[in-house]
Amino acid sequence: ARIAPALLGIGILALLFALRPLLSTPRLLGMTLVAALSPSLVFASRTVDPVIAVAFCTTLLVVAVLRAGIARPEAVIGWAGLAGVATGGAIASGPESITALIALSIGLAVAATTETNDDRATVRPALQRIGRAPGAIAAFGAGFVITVVVLFTRLFSQLGAIEGLWLTFADWGRMMASQTTTTPVQFFFFAVLLYEIFALTFALVAVLTSERPDDGQGRRIIPASL
Repeated sequence: ARIAPALLGIGILALLFALRPLLSTPRLLGMTLVAALSPSLVFASRTVDPVIAVAFCTTLLVVAVLRAGIARPEAVIGWAGLAGVATGGAIASGPESITALIALSIGLAVAATTETNDDRATVRPALQRIGRAPGAIAAFGAGFVITVVVLFTRLFSQLGAIEGLWLTFADWGRMMASQTTTTPVQFFFFAVLLYEIFALTFALVAVLTSERPDDGQGRRIIPASL
């Protein structure tokens, strides 16, 4: 039963390498290292908990959106559809996905509005291409709807289970109102005293260190805010 969470955790690391066209090698390796040492991901990937599925789907959503911004025009629809699949998969994974998607939406909005208006912008062009490419929005919607229906109905075996979609939002509301946790105290100790300092150091380096004008390859960069 723990094989699936472990595979999803490994899958998150693998997905990061799909951002290679947008990240220099040091940044890509740094991002992978931070993810590999993340107490949240390590803990979730070793327990039977849907949170790791939420993390995988939201990572896939980020990758799909950003890759749409640099893809060939005919490939934008495919990335948009994959983004819809990732969104539907996240919601089907549990109520925690609502919080993750809200946070991700805020991050995308901040990144899109604070990027420099030049050829190295990443988030704004990606969102614009998805919004303007013929059929991209429809592909996103189709991917979302199909994924939600397939997962909530358990491959169409229990059509009445589609009501789980509404229950997910209701559960999220209750979770926000009052939630208890069974997470070990050692987890929070490790996260606060070690990983948060480690992650903050990487974040400060990303914000304060500017890329060279051409980055050797004229590569676009992902905003630190995202």
